[in-house]
Amino acid sequence: MMNTQWHKYEVQLVRTGDDGDRVRVTTPDDLAQLFEDFAEKATKEALFVVAFDGQNGVIGINQVYSGTATGTSVRIAEVLQPVMLMNAVGFALVHNHPSTNVSASDADLQLTAEMLRAADLMDLTMLDHIIVGGKGDNTYTSIRRDNQEMDWNNENTITTVSS
Repeated sequence: MMNTQWHKYEVQLVRTGDDGDRVRVTTPDDLAQLFEDFAEKATKEALFVVAFDGQNGVIGINQVYSGTATGTSVRIAEVLQPVMLMNAVGFALVHNHPSTNVSASDADLQLTAEMLRAADLMDLTMLDHIIVGGKGDNTYTSIRRDNQEMDWNNENTITTVSS
């Protein structure tokens, strides 16, 4: 006879840290600046998902992957899970290149395309995918800005803030 007892689970989102005013991101530069200190010191690649409310206010930032000095492997569901738990309407990806070369690799572009498809299925807005390499001028790349031919499926960007 099969055991038909069900296991119950509860999922909670717990905010840690200061609960002050939300940072509003209005440009790719704003988003990159949030990560430049991290990128300057990091020796391994890390992928972050930044969750946004409808006014481009940062709800939360979650590091979803940590890789090697040259890359990381990504599972789409694990990237979107914190976005869904935070009840966000949009998100952006940010990752660093420890080499400080902020050019998007083929793998970066493929991840962006896959995330765009997943976001569309989940009724989420993907705002951008930023690659950071440190502090200063020319230390980040906006995949959205540099790859307009990708199907971004939305009008909302972090270059214009919705009202």
